[in-house]
Amino acid sequence: MNKKLGWTLGLMSVVILGIGLALFSVPPSNVQYVTSQDALALMQTNQGRNDFVLLDLRTPDEYRRGHIPGARLLDFNDAGFDDWLMDLDKNKTYLILCQSGYRSNKAASMMSSMGFTHVYNMGGGMDEWAGQRLPTVR
Repeated sequence: MNKKLGWTLGLMSVVILGIGLALFSVPPSNVQYVTSQDALALMQTNQGRNDFVLLDLRTPDEYRRGHIPGARLLDFNDAGFDDWLMDLDKNKTYLILCQSGYRSNKAASMMSSMGFTHVYNMGGGMDEWAGQRLPTVR
């Protein structure tokens, strides 16, 4: 292969990879990424509403060490996690979080592909929440 053809193919690969990564990183339209302060405001606005659910996707041990008041535990690492998601009402509004945002990002994509209509993802997770000294319970 001559150098010019090799360089052209290499450049095309980089461009295609860049387009693929850009498409992959675009959040689904029914998922909104929020800060801990935004999440607190959402919780205050929706307090007492049955159609608003706060899901903590951490492990039971992480949850016991401290969680947001009113958060429902749904362990992302549990083998039945997919089934639990499928049993949830897809028309409710969900605020999801984990420790740092990794698990909630994965869950947000899963929920989007399952047809959930509105999901808020607290991207910084409990790390950000605790760093802001927002309320937790044990």
